[in-house]
Amino acid sequence: MAVNTYEVDLKFHTQIAAATHNTIYLHLMDNIYELLQFSIRVHREEQFVTREAQEAILRHHQKIFLAVESGDPDAAETAMKEHLLYVIRNLKRLFLSESSS
Repeated sequence: MAVNTYEVDLKFHTQIAAATHNTIYLHLMDNIYELLQFSIRVHREEQFVTREAQEAILRHHQKIFLAVESGDPDAAETAMKEHLLYVIRNLKRLFLSESSS
């Protein structure tokens, strides 16, 4: 049985949230879970469809995971910022291309 990449991606994000042990953040994640699920699915199915983009996402996630696993909050923060900037740049590119169509 094949697993959708967005389901794996969502699981990664929820596990990272759980690793924070921050009750406020966990409560927030619980409340936006459906929105997060929708957002990740749309990004994976419409935006990050090329092999290059999927490999970039995987590299970001690996870097975040390794930083969290090693207990290095500074490296985790840096890796997360890099990941978010990558996603934001791609969203801007997507919106600009759609608005010019």
